[in-house]
Amino acid sequence: MNDKSAMLNLRPCTITWLVLVGLTLAVLAIGRLGLGGWGIVALLLASTFVKTWLVAENFMGLRYSALRWRIIIAVYLLVVLSGIALAWWVAG
Repeated sequence: MNDKSAMLNLRPCTITWLVLVGLTLAVLAIGRLGLGGWGIVALLLASTFVKTWLVAENFMGLRYSALRWRIIIAVYLLVVLSGIALAWWVAG
């Protein structure tokens, strides 16, 4: 088996983990660069939503749950992230 075919056979949890690491490193880079503004905050909140959703879907088994539970979790995430955005806006 060559390296290319081995790369194509990654398990979904491994791919999820790699995406989580990549997004975390991107957020770290943004923090180290000292970037700010609404665009950056929106990007970071979107990254947080994606990371949380990936963990819920793949590691907590949400993908096998009823649609209403998936909607409840998505709405909850949006409410929490909106609260964070509001706190950032009020503090700024």
